[in-house]
Amino acid sequence: MQQIQFKTYNLPPFFGTARMTALPFEPLIASQKNLIAILENTIATAFSGFEQLVGLHLTAARALIVEPTGDMLAILGASNPNDALAAQAALVKPLLEKSLHVGQEAYTIVAETGAELSEIAETTLTGSQLSLVNATQALSVGSALQLLPGLKAPGD
Repeated sequence: MQQIQFKTYNLPPFFGTARMTALPFEPLIASQKNLIAILENTIATAFSGFEQLVGLHLTAARALIVEPTGDMLAILGASNPNDALAAQAALVKPLLEKSLHVGQEAYTIVAETGAELSEIAETTLTGSQLSLVNATQALSVGSALQLLPGLKAPGD
């Protein structure tokens, strides 16, 4: 276990014989760097899923606008109402199939992104719990060693 080294400062005389102890900043800085890396990974994963959803919806919108134009011209060019209804019925089925496909793809993207974010959260939580336990142990041992100078650290 890594032992924390404390720095002791003598305070000005008007404080009496009190001493101030400062914790080292290196473990705190390392922890903050780790948290920033985790945050960056989480944001990248979320934006990746969002980009996939936007791409899917743009592709679906393009298909909805471009592909049916020929069928719409056929509906408008029909010579009688029965031909117009038949052309219109032929247009609806492919649109429904494409809508179902887009919904399934969107569900897949959301499920995959959610699984990735859950994995990141689980890994982060486990790592945070371990580092909190280690930091608490190190601080308690360091504080006890500072308060009781004759005490030795475990393993010394």
